[in-house]
Amino acid sequence: MTEKIIIAGSGGQGIIFAGELLAEAGMRNGLNVSVLPSYGPEMRGGTAHSTVTLSTSEIYSPIQDTINILISLNLPSLERFFEMVEDNGLIIHNSSLGVSKKDFGKFKYFGLPLSEKASELGDIRVTNIIALGALNKILNLVDEKFLRESLILKLSGKKQNLIDLNLNAITAGKDLVSD
Repeated sequence: MTEKIIIAGSGGQGIIFAGELLAEAGMRNGLNVSVLPSYGPEMRGGTAHSTVTLSTSEIYSPIQDTINILISLNLPSLERFFEMVEDNGLIIHNSSLGVSKKDFGKFKYFGLPLSEKASELGDIRVTNIIALGALNKILNLVDEKFLRESLILKLSGKKQNLIDLNLNAITAGKDLVSD
């Protein structure tokens, strides 16, 4: 199993954090991982994406020409990375921030109101974690226990007051995806 993932959006949406979190959970789950963050010219408001590879075999390069999973937290990210998604790949798109007119026929496409759900939880900043909860419900990439453990580890210290909110965001993401 090798999953090639791009998580993309605007700076300030926690793109890099989400990539690091998924990679940490993958390591805890016994997978080989690579994570390659990429920032635009500005941190907040510019573009950002994180390429994450999770695999049961050795990973030779963090750079991917094609991916089989795209999480786009805004419409420009969907437009930018759409062509990289392999046939039958998975696309999770934040439909709260715009819907594309692209043909999603050859993909497993989930247009989910991620930002709306984050607002309902009380903090738009957990949109990224809701997306990871949805992704893990759809594909079960890592044991949810490891996703939660990784989240607690990464938010320990000065950000520990955000742990419960983010744990609830994982559940909210799962709940957005119907069985």
